[in-house]
Amino acid sequence: MHLYEIKKNKKESIKDFVLTRFKENREERVELYRSWMLNLAWTRGYQNVDFDKTRRQYIRPTKESWRPRLIANIMLPIMRKTLAKLTYIHPVWDVIPATPDEQDIAISQTSTRLLRHYWDTMDISLKLVRLLSWQSICGNAFFKVGWDSTLGKDIDYDAQLIESGVMQQLMEVMGLREIPKKVKVKEGDVFTEVVSPFNITTDDNAAVLQDADYIIESSIRSKDWIVEKFGRKWDKLVEKEESEITLFPSVYNHGEKRGPRKGVLVHELYVKNTGLFNKGIHAIFGNTEQLYCGDLPFQHGQLPYVHFTEIYDPGNFWGTCVTEQIRPSQAEYNRIKSGIVEQINLMSKIPWLVPSQAGGNAANISNRPGEIITYNFPYKPEQGDLKPIPAYVERMLDRVLADIQNTASSHDSSEGKGEPGLRSGKAVLALQEADDSIFGPVLLWFDDRLSYTGRLILQTICQFSTEERVLQITGEFNELETLTFTGTMLKGNNNGDYFKVRVKTYGRQIMSRSGRNQLAQTLVESGLLHPINDREQLLGILGAADIMSVYDKNASDRARQWREIQTIISTQQPVPVAPAENHDVHILTVKKYISSNRWDQHPPEIKQLVIQHWQDHVKQQSFEAVMPQLFAQQLIGAVNGPGNSNASGSTGTGTGNAPAGSAPTGG
Repeated sequence: MHLYEIKKNKKESIKDFVLTRFKENREERVELYRSWMLNLAWTRGYQNVDFDKTRRQYIRPTKESWRPRLIANIMLPIMRKTLAKLTYIHPVWDVIPATPDEQDIAISQTSTRLLRHYWDTMDISLKLVRLLSWQSICGNAFFKVGWDSTLGKDIDYDAQLIESGVMQQLMEVMGLREIPKKVKVKEGDVFTEVVSPFNITTDDNAAVLQDADYIIESSIRSKDWIVEKFGRKWDKLVEKEESEITLFPSVYNHGEKRGPRKGVLVHELYVKNTGLFNKGIHAIFGNTEQLYCGDLPFQHGQLPYVHFTEIYDPGNFWGTCVTEQIRPSQAEYNRIKSGIVEQINLMSKIPWLVPSQAGGNAANISNRPGEIITYNFPYKPEQGDLKPIPAYVERMLDRVLADIQNTASSHDSSEGKGEPGLRSGKAVLALQEADDSIFGPVLLWFDDRLSYTGRLILQTICQFSTEERVLQITGEFNELETLTFTGTMLKGNNNGDYFKVRVKTYGRQIMSRSGRNQLAQTLVESGLLHPINDREQLLGILGAADIMSVYDKNASDRARQWREIQTIISTQQPVPVAPAENHDVHILTVKKYISSNRWDQHPPEIKQLVIQHWQDHVKQQSFEAVMPQLFAQQLIGAVNGPGNSNASGSTGTGTGNAPAGSAPTGG
């Protein structure tokens, strides 16, 4: 069934399309799903099982019980190493201004701070580990970006101000029969969710997901989830025993006697804005019952999913991965190693050649030490002539392992092992960089897809955040800051793109620790970066930005100076400079604020007060450096109060409260 066969005003046609496409997709992707299932099982260590695509269950091929079936799991460390390299440097979202206009620059900075706040609140770092695990094992993974009306704070709405259709839906969800005066609802919030490739049905004739017109996400849900999301009228929906175990999370169960999973098979259809459907389609079905049907809820008009792949296949919608490519070599490695152990077992218990005339006792030889064997002379039992293991068998293990390393680009140098005959440190570094260089296209695709994820998040927030919201975020000076915004504040009046998100990361550079150290040293020696002024950039290259922030001794001074700037702005009054402060940090913090875009938004009076505060720090710093004795008396006087400038412990005879820049009266 094709998309153009859907009749928007006939809900049955949408249901037929969803159920038909789901069934066709399962039939067409049998081999692909089998490969993914084996990747999951084998990476976890279940390398003696196969997946029966007909019965759709794991099976263990029959084999003689005496044969060894060893497993040397090489796939798991390679997958973990790939995952570690892809998560080595934390990416950061950054919004590019739509135009050079000052207002648009301010909007981009607000959007950037908002995205970085949601990066932490939505646990994007942990979700990336899950997503990259799917990508590294199955070659494909999906990020879903949407709006959940059950998140956020409670808000009391006047029921008379709510549209009748929306009010009816709320009453169905809450199980109410009469319209109340006030309705307590959640303000809603954006969400991100990792979706496995098993749960996705789409038009895979398209080259990439952006070219597809529709997508169907299928999952097995409990009846409680259905009632919570769509109301109590669905409490009679039957939980069926589904035999479809290729849907997540059933895919994780490797039991050979896995029974059907009990639940409701839920399909969620999204059709983007096209010529056929200028408002798109959003429909949800439970088993065969339609739970919801309406227009696409997103104004951006695109599918709310982002497709991540490890190795892009230009001839296929679905990507591949290293795990899939090394699986045949892993099977061969296990067979050779099991054969060697089998030969060792035979050598420890060599078969006996027992003539039939030797008697019954000779036929029951057990090979135990000191065993007495009786036989009829001259029919003597003797051990068989067992040949030793040929030398080439041992070399076959090395060859298969070399094939795996070549396919995965993970050689001995990348694993911290010395290459035979290689003693030069630069040569080892060059080999490590050669292994890491293959991640360039992977990281390029990853950064692009992560940028698109940030774009969808920002567009969703802009559309649905109609009420004013207050967030506590970490500012650029590592201080807690209040951010007040609405969705309309994220878009200006110009015709530019206000949702152009990029990913700032050093992930496309060389990735080994020694390589990053050498890069940082070269940039400093060539004068491109300064070790003090460009401290944050150097820490980012070294991958130590988050670690070094823990040992930042100047964080409290920067936070204090930030509070002083905010006090000047709010009160429009000068803030005195205290003695014995870390004036260098205060001066740099004020300079950084003056160079920011926020500076241009203040009136001249505020700017003058901030500049005066900066000059006071400079004067106090000079005074403390030139006249340390007088500064000590001044500090003691400030502690003890007026009239006690010559308290015990003071040195010199100068006045303790002398103004900055005045000369001492004695010495």
